[in-house]
Amino acid sequence: SSNKIMVIVTQTLQCQRDGDNDMQGHINIMRDTTEVGEWYYAVNEDTGDFGPAIKTLTYLDSPSSTSELTYKTQIKGNTTSNSGSVRANQQLSSGESISSIQLIEIAG
Repeated sequence: SSNKIMVIVTQTLQCQRDGDNDMQGHINIMRDTTEVGEWYYAVNEDTGDFGPAIKTLTYLDSPSSTSELTYKTQIKGNTTSNSGSVRANQQLSSGESISSIQLIEIAG
């Protein structure tokens, strides 16, 4: 298929690490089990924190077929030392935040 899928992700992300150390969180957009894009967000080295903040990512996907596809996000941190951690869909240490994935099919 020559059709494309525009993927728009809006998600609350957070990462932190004790000791004001370097820390990165990574967010991947997945199509079924295939990673189609990866972005990162980093802590402020003065505070050791990032977020929670709402990030919006846009990706134009070119799948071989546009029927019955599943898109999702996955997050990971680059380290767990010094209590390094990442969170999604959460405000501070408790409470939930709304996230969304919008898919727009573009005729080719």
